[in-house]
Amino acid sequence: MISHSDFVAALIQLFPELGAEVYAENGLLDLEMAVFARFTQAGIEKGDRASIKRYFSFADDLVRNGDDSVKNAVCVSFLECLNLTDGKVQRSWAIGMMPSALTISLSELNRYLDELHKK
Repeated sequence: MISHSDFVAALIQLFPELGAEVYAENGLLDLEMAVFARFTQAGIEKGDRASIKRYFSFADDLVRNGDDSVKNAVCVSFLECLNLTDGKVQRSWAIGMMPSALTISLSELNRYLDELHKK
């Protein structure tokens, strides 16, 4: 199982440019995951498909192998924070690049949010 500390270590090892920003979040998992979400969103905005494939692969591994707190953070502070809708910038292409576990998590999150909005 990937724990909070395992996530931070792997994130910084894979994406060392995030180190200072991650450490500035003082060990708060959801805020650290949000750093990764902002980083991923920037790649989506640029249309950087090669990088997005790497980011989503990492997030997919977290969903498949993370402990409960890491899995929750992926949903709440990563997937929920991504803007994947088209507008002035095409973004929906990124959904098609998500590996299976991440796609399932996004679908479950969207169903949950839809239910909340119906209430």
